[in-house]
Formats: sequence, structure tokens, C-alpha cells
Amino acid sequence: MNPNEINSTRFFPSLKGLESGRTPSGFWYGLLGAGPPVLLLPGFGASHSAWSFLVPALKREFSLVLVDLPGVGNGPPLRTEQGPEQLAEPLVGLLDHLEIDRIHVLGASLGGWVGMWLAWRSPDRISRLVLAGSMARLEEGARARFQKRVEEMGPSTGGFARSMVQDMLAPAFVDMHPKLVDAVVLAYSISLPSPSSLGVLAGLIAGADLSSHLHEIHSPVLLLHGDQDDLVSPESAKGLAEALPSAVLKRFEGAGHHVLLERRVEALKEIRAFFQQ
Repeated sequence: MNPNEINSTRFFPSLKGLESGRTPSGFWYGLLGAGPPVLLLPGFGASHSAWSFLVPALKREFSLVLVDLPGVGNGPPLRTEQGPEQLAEPLVGLLDHLEIDRIHVLGASLGGWVGMWLAWRSPDRISRLVLAGSMARLEEGARARFQKRVEEMGPSTGGFARSMVQDMLAPAFVDMHPKLVDAVVLAYSISLPSPSSLGVLAGLIAGADLSSHLHEIHSPVLLLHGDQDDLVSPESAKGLAEALPSAVLKRFEGAGHHVLLERRVEALKEIRAFFQQ
């Protein structure tokens, strides 16, 4: 292992056995499991370790490809002169490097935007997409909230991590699972990049918009969405499902933005069934 790589297995035992590597361009990836390939794309500021709670179930049926997107973890640095497409472009080279012709995608929040970009620009490479709490573009209220969080962050990311996690979870879930929430905050804190990198990333997603290209995405899509999502409204999810040519929207009553965590068992059932079609 490259000594400069973040050793996620130290903090997340469920990732034990992860085989890491880099493409010729230096893009980091991790491989785990066996079966049809699935690319896991994490959300804003999260590294590949964000999938540690789903990996034990998924690796029994799928060959998982984990990545750190640019600006996070082992990912390449963000470039201020480039747009949000830089979050997705290295993934095409990754598939070439791994000699994967077609792959399923499971994307959370921002990771879902990245997955849709791939399906738009490289339609022959993407089989099916599951998008959890994802959007074609960030709504104005969510953009303002991100910007405020970044501006108030200061030199430490600890407070940012807690406020973001609380935004991602339904209030009832936070009240019922305080220890789990603390664990999620800790895991998110470990993966977060520097405040300056978070600022650049926030600026990139503010300008990320695939709305005019959704009709060109023909891969089958399953949208998983909580009806109490405060970051991506249910109306936005409904609009996304209607704009995509081949999409199904599955709503989870009482769940917030992090529907994969709050409705883990039900979400896994939906994911398995969809990818096995």
C-alpha cells in the first residue's frame, strides 16, 4: 500500500480485505467482493469509507469498486479552473484500467449526480443506476445552506461534520439513535478534507446541473428517497424521476436524506432486486 494512502481499514473493520490500487494517472480505487461489478460513489465530502455500513451485505453478491472522488481522501486534488465534471471524468479511465466494459452504479447524494454524469457521457459503460437522495441540480435553499456551513466552519471540520449529519437524518432518527449518530459523525469527520477543499467542492456543486441532459440518460434508474429529506426535496426527486426516460422512484416514509442508513434493510432489498434484473 502507498504510504500516502489513508488506511480506512484501521477505522472501519468491515472494509478488511480491500485491495487498493491506482490507475496510470494516479486515481485511487479499492476492490472488494465477488459478482457483477458495482461502482460505489459517496456523497459530499465523504470518502469510500462512507460505504462501510453497507459493504458486508453487498460484497457477498457484487464486486464492489470503491473510490475517493477528487478533493476527498485518496482522491486527486480539485482544480479551481475546472467545473464539476472533474468529479466524474477520472472514472472512465478507471473502468478502462480495470477492464470493466459495463458496471452498475450506486450513488449517494452528490455521488448520484456523478453517476448520472457518467451515464450521460458514457452510456455504453453504465448498466443500471441506484441513486439515493440524489439530484440533477442542488436547490437554492440547499446551496445557501452549504455555503453557510462552509463559511462558518473555521479551522476545524468537527462542527461541520455534526451539522451536516444532522441535516442528513430525519429528526426522529437522530432522537432514537444518538450513539449511531455519534458514530456517523466520527466516520464523516475522519473522511472530510480540509476546510479549503470543502469550500472548493461546495463551489463546484453549486454550479452542477444536469437538468438539460436527463432525457439523454437511458440506463434504468432506481431513485431511493426519504419523504423528510431536507436537502433534496421530495418534489425535486419526483421531478427527477419524471425527467429520466427509465426511472422508478421509491419513497421511504419518515426517512431523511441519508435513506441508505435510515432504511438500510429495505434499501438493500431494493438495490439487490434492481441490480439482479
